[in-house]
Amino acid sequence: MVTFYFSADTFDYKSIDSLKKSCENNNSSACVSLGIIYEYELADILQLRFEKAKTMYQKACDLKDRQACKYLKSLLEKRYLFAREAIDKHGFVYYGFVYSNDDKNFIIKPQFIDVMYLSDEIIAARFDEKNDYKWGLINQKAKMFISPQFDDVKPIGNNFNRQDFFTIEKDGKMGLMDKNANIPIKPAQFTKLDTSWIEYNLIIAYANYFEGDLDGENEDEFWLIDTKGKLLSKLKFNYFANCKTGLKLREASNLKWNFVSLENGVFISKIKFDDIKCLSNNFIVGKFQEKWSLIDKKANQLTKAQFDKIYDESKITDFFDDKFIIVQNHDKFNLIDYEGKLVDEFDEVGNIYKNSLLNIKKNGKWNFIDKNAKIFKNEELLHFSTQELKDSNGSASNKIVSKFNENLGEYSEILGIIAFKSNKGWYFIDKKGKPILPYFYDEFLGYAGKCIMIAQNKNFSLINKKGKAVTKEHCYE
Repeated sequence: MVTFYFSADTFDYKSIDSLKKSCENNNSSACVSLGIIYEYELADILQLRFEKAKTMYQKACDLKDRQACKYLKSLLEKRYLFAREAIDKHGFVYYGFVYSNDDKNFIIKPQFIDVMYLSDEIIAARFDEKNDYKWGLINQKAKMFISPQFDDVKPIGNNFNRQDFFTIEKDGKMGLMDKNANIPIKPAQFTKLDTSWIEYNLIIAYANYFEGDLDGENEDEFWLIDTKGKLLSKLKFNYFANCKTGLKLREASNLKWNFVSLENGVFISKIKFDDIKCLSNNFIVGKFQEKWSLIDKKANQLTKAQFDKIYDESKITDFFDDKFIIVQNHDKFNLIDYEGKLVDEFDEVGNIYKNSLLNIKKNGKWNFIDKNAKIFKNEELLHFSTQELKDSNGSASNKIVSKFNENLGEYSEILGIIAFKSNKGWYFIDKKGKPILPYFYDEFLGYAGKCIMIAQNKNFSLINKKGKAVTKEHCYE
């Protein structure tokens, strides 16, 4: 099989279509532009690129474009090695190389069972069993400048059009090779290279790795190195976990934790934390000397904001996206931003309402806060004015309008209702702001699964959304 891996920029294909139409209409400049694109930029099979470029230059040259004639002459003087199949007498397919699709004679005779174009200049070729299936490297001068010695050569990543690095394997060791055949990491020390973060110039290198182990879930020790083979840290680690903005790593010697931030380069924390948590909204927090604090984009500990606990329920964390998190200090819930600044303080945190408001208790009263930390007052939240409510005696009361002196109660995510208290008593509304029950109640004691706990005339009751008394078994069906 012949595989091609070489770099290419991304083009606006609408522009290319426009050039094609102009070239078809004998616009020589458009033909020259297409020729340049085919020759140098588009990651296509080498033979096709050569032929397409030659066709474009030839047409423009025929249109008396002198520059196109120069480009054509230069292209024809280039000697690209093209892989060509040949079948031996036993029916096996081998690859050799020619300098043109029109050549009948092989420059390099068919002897390879696999071919990989690393770039326009470098080709990796694999021999058969006579050479232990080893890979060697061939240049465009038809010379094998690296003898067959590698057990394997693999591209890094899934982007066919952009391959700057390849892993190489030799005698059970792995190394790193770039598209120009430079080998910054020789296959001599490491048994595995995890290149998942190579775009950040970061590689996890294992000294002893066995196939079958799960990345990040084994006790194999590893180092952090860059694409030049330089150690990024003298520390040795034995576990890592992937976060959205970096990696948390456990040191092999003392089981302390470090964080590697990959947001603006590679930054490794200087503090050795007792624990690190990667929250779902990109916040990173570390525990040091029994206190939690934020870790910033350069892996520094933000000591100005320290707290006892993290309110890391994923629904609440995701609610604020990457703007805020809620932490606990003593008996208070603190809302803090990415820099550790205190934004607000609450007594309790409840549920999320309509995916846009969070139920919170502040100064003894329940209220709502939005994703931007704005507290909603009652008159901003309620929008009903036509539903009549009745008091405990069944007498019609005044129509309820969103009154400023009403107190927000707790929201039930299971039932989809909110409890409110007015001077008439407690009542309940649904997500559309409409009362679900036609009565006021003396006391609201909370929710129990699918039930509402209320007290009327000092008598405790469990009721459902329809106001019907139920047993506690019904609440958790």
